[in-house]
Amino acid sequence: MLAGGTGARMGGVDKARVRWRERRLLEHVLDAFAGVDPVVVVGAPVADLALPGSERVRFVREDPPGGGPAAGLLAGLDAVVGPTGPGRPVAVVAVDMPGVEADTLARLAEAARGRDGAVLLGRGGRRQLAMVLDPDRLRAARPEGPAHGLPVHRLLAGLDLVEVPARGDEGADVDTWADLDALARVPVEPVGPDDWQRWARLRLEALELAPAAYGSRLADWVDADEARWRERLRAPGALFLARVDAAGPDAGMAAVQPDDAGRWWLVSMYVAPTARGRGVADALVGAGATHVRRSGGSALRLHVEPGNERARATYERLGFTAVDEADRAAHDDGIEMLRTLSAPVSS
Repeated sequence: MLAGGTGARMGGVDKARVRWRERRLLEHVLDAFAGVDPVVVVGAPVADLALPGSERVRFVREDPPGGGPAAGLLAGLDAVVGPTGPGRPVAVVAVDMPGVEADTLARLAEAARGRDGAVLLGRGGRRQLAMVLDPDRLRAARPEGPAHGLPVHRLLAGLDLVEVPARGDEGADVDTWADLDALARVPVEPVGPDDWQRWARLRLEALELAPAAYGSRLADWVDADEARWRERLRAPGALFLARVDAAGPDAGMAAVQPDDAGRWWLVSMYVAPTARGRGVADALVGAGATHVRRSGGSALRLHVEPGNERARATYERLGFTAVDEADRAAHDDGIEMLRTLSAPVSS
């Protein structure tokens, strides 16, 4: 597995440690290698892997580190089969492709029979870093000089590779936070005043079960009439409800709204206890971030009540960082967090 990239478009984070659906990307991709031995990860070591059989995982680095995916691929090849000896077909997957599964590798391996290898095609017919390769043919294509900075397509240019179309999200890679948001797979819909009963039910549940997490209190809303709820849902910005599956009950809620200075805030965030750990928070934040980008916003802010470490950890996993006192937009007792967004996208 190739896990030594710089994550430049995600602010320089180590993608292997980025969390999606409560687990690191590295752990999601390692699921695809279940039953494979050995497994080599080309990248910085990650401790406490949350998967069975993690003892078979070995971490190595290309020399010098940061040489790019081609250099990493060759370093992994040396670690798996050695620089000269014959070997079995080698599976190669980038750490930012959490949709790759064991079935993906099985299809690639089957397609590679009698060829130099097989490569997965992502959106737009683009070749992705998910491949099964003949190690002898790959070794023959190795440049005589250093591979540092060598593009992968140039390394593989002389190989006879069969292209295998991706299914579902298995061909998607995570280059930006927006890419990660798009993988949420949880149905989210924008809501308005006519959905006031759905919003009210979940909002009252949130205020009852997590009173310390919000500025409002249950007593402020428990007796609110239809007109007041409808007025809340007419506020500038956007409101969202999420379901774990399309036919189930609403399992989460969130809203994004601008302040008088044009700064965007994530508010009223709540995930029902029975739906936690299933990607609902990821989907809601993703929907909110998309709305803000389409509205021309470049950042999303939020408040976390003091002592709510669970919420703070969730937001940090989703790309938010605590704002320094001098940069805070509001001065109160809460922790202010910010997530920088990519350039606005077209609708």
